[in-house]
Amino acid sequence: MSAKVGLPGARGVAVGGGHWVRSRSSGDRLRGASLARECLAVGGRRVQGCGRGKSFLCIGSRNVHLVWSGAFNGAQSLRGGEVEDENERYDRLAEVFANREEAAWERLMAQSRRWDGMREGFFRRLRERGEEEEGELLGRLEEANERYARKKEIFDKLTEASDFDLEGLVALYGERLDQEFFDFCRDVILSYKSEKDEQERLANSMSAVITLREAQVDLEDDAEALQKASEQLGKILESASLEEAEKQIDGLLETGGMDPALMMMMAKAWAGAKESSMMKEEAKDVMFHLYNKARDGLTEQQPTEFKILKFVVSQPTARERRDALEAAFTPGLNYESGDTEYLSTTPEKLLKTVDTVLSTYELQRMKYNLNPMAPAQALKTREGELTGSEVFVGMQQEAQRLPGSNVIEDLREIKVMIMRDFMTGQSDILIP
Repeated sequence: MSAKVGLPGARGVAVGGGHWVRSRSSGDRLRGASLARECLAVGGRRVQGCGRGKSFLCIGSRNVHLVWSGAFNGAQSLRGGEVEDENERYDRLAEVFANREEAAWERLMAQSRRWDGMREGFFRRLRERGEEEEGELLGRLEEANERYARKKEIFDKLTEASDFDLEGLVALYGERLDQEFFDFCRDVILSYKSEKDEQERLANSMSAVITLREAQVDLEDDAEALQKASEQLGKILESASLEEAEKQIDGLLETGGMDPALMMMMAKAWAGAKESSMMKEEAKDVMFHLYNKARDGLTEQQPTEFKILKFVVSQPTARERRDALEAAFTPGLNYESGDTEYLSTTPEKLLKTVDTVLSTYELQRMKYNLNPMAPAQALKTREGELTGSEVFVGMQQEAQRLPGSNVIEDLREIKVMIMRDFMTGQSDILIP
């Protein structure tokens, strides 16, 4: 319901020093106390002012909105209408909260796209009303809003983070990313129902967060691995020079010592450094350089099928993807020449990798609605075991480099292409 100021030509017409209003329901002209009774009769919950020179604000009434008594002043009345209209919305919202269980307040905030923009005015209105019974309501609502704000800040940081920063942020927030937090994220994402593309982007981002958190929970259960990783990171950071630190990282990469636990530690250290307002910029630059070097080193050690799939996904057109697949399925030795790595695999192996990514994606989407801490699926490769979570996150990160890319849809198309064009007898079982 929008508040309206009585203007000549509208339902309310200024007559002399008073103000007559014609009821929309009955057509009768009303004034003063009669107006108040009419408001209440048609469902208005509150009438503010009942004398000359005051306004009647009828909350909940569909028949009478805002009526001014006394002389008409156009600019003042229009501004007054805007303020009353805004206050009316806040009053109705306060009633909504008052009539709901307190446990539902935070969800109501999360599911509203407008809450961030209106909460300041809403709390100001509650303070202005100053009614004794509303003091307690105000305090409890402010507490709920603080909980909402803390979660929303983390949600925004995670969904806007680059692939380079995401793993560190997930590790940094750690235990705060629990079931309650993911339920909150689901409510926020549901509020984007009219913006399907953005809703899908946010849902995919949170699926990647769940995947990373799941893997980190498994690592956190291994106290021995964490202790070892902590000691290794300490040695790297205590190096006498940057060159010495780089040599230690190279040695760990060569011997397989750069394991997931150490990478999680380094990611967390980088995220903590970046978020800190106390650390010097020079120290942040060093942490960035070391973490980046470790990430690049691990990228070079990724399984063959993963590297090929990332390359195929990065091709901009279906024709170029098919050409890349045909080249990958041409038998030959895997070797490096300069900056180029020549790789090959079989359709069956690459299809298994695609299926692992897609099944992991579907699992994460289900867990997003249920329990985000179920075990990850493992994929056997020639280089060892690679979890579906690692593949999925890698694909998500690769997609972020491609403007407008939807990695899941791309992978589904690649799966169809592999089965239709490179696997005899598979095209007849494809489902459109």
